[in-house]
Amino acid sequence: MVTLTPTSEFNSPTATPSPILSPEVHRSFIPLAVVSKGSESPRGDPSTSSGRGMVRALKAHLSLTPTATPTAIRDLLPDGVPREATVPILMYHHVGEPPPGADAIRRDLTVLPSQFEAQLAYLSGEGYQTIHLSDLIMHLQMGRPLPPKPIVITFDDGYHDVFTNAYPLLKEYGFVATFFIITRLADEGREEYLSWAEIKALHAAGMEIGSHTYTHPDLRGKPYDYIVWQVLGSKEAIEARTKEPVRLFSYPSGRYDQQVVEVLKSTSYWGAVTTSQGAHQSSDRTFELQRIRVRGSYSLRDFAYWLNYWLENSE
Repeated sequence: MVTLTPTSEFNSPTATPSPILSPEVHRSFIPLAVVSKGSESPRGDPSTSSGRGMVRALKAHLSLTPTATPTAIRDLLPDGVPREATVPILMYHHVGEPPPGADAIRRDLTVLPSQFEAQLAYLSGEGYQTIHLSDLIMHLQMGRPLPPKPIVITFDDGYHDVFTNAYPLLKEYGFVATFFIITRLADEGREEYLSWAEIKALHAAGMEIGSHTYTHPDLRGKPYDYIVWQVLGSKEAIEARTKEPVRLFSYPSGRYDQQVVEVLKSTSYWGAVTTSQGAHQSSDRTFELQRIRVRGSYSLRDFAYWLNYWLENSE
């Protein structure tokens, strides 16, 4: 491995503290289809009368009686063997040119296409092999083998520029990635976000699609009904389009609490990614998977430095 030094002085990113999750009782889940035929996304906020009706329909399919053991997730059969793996999960947002007058946050979230291509070339040259996020979870929970030097590439929010700029480069390098979608934005057809047609095209090309909720709220401390509406409604909206179960979740802005995790487990999600920096993954924390943020300010040397830093310094 080539050791590279960053071109500029950086403070070590601080991993966001997150709670250590202990096994909890779970609500059992029966699959359902409650999305509307028009937009294929949830129609009502639970604070409204129409929203409460939809939530009642959801809850009718959820047993609210706690059980002593977690409900088995369909198609994922954890064998109970504790496993750990050092697998980097890269976190991207925009791949494109920042708009005129972009603030510091927008610039930080935006990787230029030329930078992104250089990063993919570096990964390819170093022998990394991209895998789906679900592959990592199946390794942790079931022992499914991973290739040498596995790496996961993720994109949050579902911006249109990842389809026009990142997707062609991923195909060129034979890489796969996982895209987390805010489904309301796809429903509304906003120009700066992925359309349903583009999401379906990504899925058809072998990319993995996950949920980033319906409207990207902070889910901490929210009523149970509201969390169900956000995570299950968005899940089923994507499933209605791709015809494949959605198993993966990205916490909006990396914020979550135990109740959010409980709802995810109860609704057949397999795992979730955080914004906590690191590359150490374990079978008992598949709903707290660590990632490595890729900043727009990074040169290729910086990108390589921080990738190797977290590979060597994650806990």
